[in-house]
Amino acid sequence: MIIGQGGSDISRKDAMAHVAAYAIGLDMTVRGTEDRSLRKGVDTYSVLGPWLVTADEIADPDKLDLEISGGR
Repeated sequence: MIIGQGGSDISRKDAMAHVAAYAIGLDMTVRGTEDRSLRKGVDTYSVLGPWLVTADEIADPDKLDLEISGGR
């Protein structure tokens, strides 16, 4: 979820009105020899994207079909 409108103490029924878009994020870490604190600590690092869809394009985010392809 990409939040488009901030807030606090938002009720459950109003929460989805704050969602601007959705993006895919696959949060994985490759083990290496570098310091663990540097693996995801680089400025501009993100596990999101590279595409997003606006919230109005997804009728029910709980009912999406997702798959991971090997792509080799």
